[in-house]
Amino acid sequence: MNLKTVTLATILAPLSPLVVTASPAPAYDNYPVQHPIISSSDTETLTKIFGHRPSTKEQSDYISTYGKIPSKAEVDAYIKASMADPEEPDAVHGGNEYKTHSPEQTTTPYLLSPGEFSWFFRYGKWITRKKVVSLSLMPRSGGIGNEGDTRTWNTVYKTFHNHPNWSRYRKNGADESMRKQYMCHFKYGMIKTPWNLEPSRKPSDVSWLTCN
Repeated sequence: MNLKTVTLATILAPLSPLVVTASPAPAYDNYPVQHPIISSSDTETLTKIFGHRPSTKEQSDYISTYGKIPSKAEVDAYIKASMADPEEPDAVHGGNEYKTHSPEQTTTPYLLSPGEFSWFFRYGKWITRKKVVSLSLMPRSGGIGNEGDTRTWNTVYKTFHNHPNWSRYRKNGADESMRKQYMCHFKYGMIKTPWNLEPSRKPSDVSWLTCN
């Protein structure tokens, strides 16, 4: 009797269609960057900025947006500049003054359609500080950092940009200047409120450290 020689290749041959090619490893280029754990002093600063203790995601988003957390020296300079020009008595200007009388609340991110000033601010009013007219904005308690600087800025612009205190300086770049000042104040958040924006200030004169 002739015995047929059985080889390993003979055994595996019927299984060859079942061989599965390994999938390429997933690409991680688009995964969010994980920032290192920040120091306790930075956490304290961000807590003041947000108006609440920030989550890891909030910390990461802030650093991704601004590059770093303001140092103590920067915060001190910002507060000092904000305190330098107090509001003058009886200098609040009428017209296009927006105040909300609803109970204090913290807005819920992304559940509201954009557009309403009162969702983000307790009030907005025109004041005078050392004979310089400013738009004074009071963010709602708890902070509005999660709402986005552009989203909240759009409600400010929509509400106040046609007021004479603003529009008279439009040819001098008031729109750009007010936006730059706002973005700077937003970076510092609730560290010092209200935020005061000066329409007469030229865009080139806006300080990214002190905001005015």
